[in-house]
Amino acid sequence: MIKSGGCFYYKEKSCIIGAVISLNGLHYMVAASHIFKRAGDRVEVDGMRVTVTHVFKDFDLALVELPTCCNIELTDFGSAAVLEDAFLVNDNHDIKCKVLSAGASLLYLSFPCSDMPQPGDSGSPILQAGKVIGFISAALLTNCMAVAVSANILCWFGKKEKYDYFVYILFKMVSALVFHLGIGIGRVLDEAIELI
Repeated sequence: MIKSGGCFYYKEKSCIIGAVISLNGLHYMVAASHIFKRAGDRVEVDGMRVTVTHVFKDFDLALVELPTCCNIELTDFGSAAVLEDAFLVNDNHDIKCKVLSAGASLLYLSFPCSDMPQPGDSGSPILQAGKVIGFISAALLTNCMAVAVSANILCWFGKKEKYDYFVYILFKMVSALVFHLGIGIGRVLDEAIELI
């Protein structure tokens, strides 16, 4: 079964499925984009060869279209609760962490220094209350923290082109503000996005 936290293979390396979503009547597997070279790359999942159809480098997410005949489990999404426990979950292991901050596009997580995400964990789902809130993107070993892409990003996929471009620019601005002004500014912009 193809599901969040499961595995697929790219260039004979095991990689993690972040989520399985339905978009415009098709099913897609969500993975970290930094592991791929470009759209069109081929991966193997559940014994099938499938193609990376969309690469969103700015959000470190990629979509892999799945055939209609495959056995999937669609992912349930939630919103991050700040200063609450969460878990990085995949077929290899579960790692407890804490959400330190949640913005419009990024989550900042704290992990036990003795149990940090590993390079093969890229794209792993971050769960709270059994729902996916984000996907691990980078680990900062010097301070036992990690950055995850918020699952909120996926709500914008499949919208009209003008909204996609607006959201792209908005999230670039949010990321810059969060980086330069500190953690927490994204929450204000989350409310603005809901008004759109």
